[in-house]
Amino acid sequence: MRNEVKVLLKGLFICCLAFSLIGGCRHKGGAETPTTDIVGREIPYETVPIDEEAWQKADPAIYQTIYFDLDKSAIRPEFQSVLEAVAENLKANPQLFLRCVGHCCDRGTNEYNFGLGERRAASVRAYLVALGIEAGRIRTLSKGEEEPAVPNTEEQQHLNRRVEFWAATETASE
Repeated sequence: MRNEVKVLLKGLFICCLAFSLIGGCRHKGGAETPTTDIVGREIPYETVPIDEEAWQKADPAIYQTIYFDLDKSAIRPEFQSVLEAVAENLKANPQLFLRCVGHCCDRGTNEYNFGLGERRAASVRAYLVALGIEAGRIRTLSKGEEEPAVPNTEEQQHLNRRVEFWAATETASE
């Protein structure tokens, strides 16, 4: 029971911290927010918006799904080479913008999972920025637990703890 209370308090603290950093409540559809680099400096977004219709699922041969451990947003070592390949492809295609979409399994509250999905997406974004990708080319979005890849059974829910990539090459017209 004592460990459960510690986990709950830790989760509450992280939620409050995330809430204060992003400046308010999240809506159910997710939202793009600025994130920080690996040393805590804010990474701003470009001011040129991208039409929602321009985003398409990125080529899964290059932009492989990144999976996470339960309640974690740290990049696992086995996915570092995947992100290096993503960075190389982005360097070779400077017209490409990337959206990192964070997802969760159904453990935890809806609000907590939106925050965790955002932290996962931000972690991938920060890693790509550290590999030399311009920060303004990468957006983040959290879907929380709302779009599972597989049913959230005990055996499969680890496949829902992920970041997927969407790409766009067109910008919004004024």
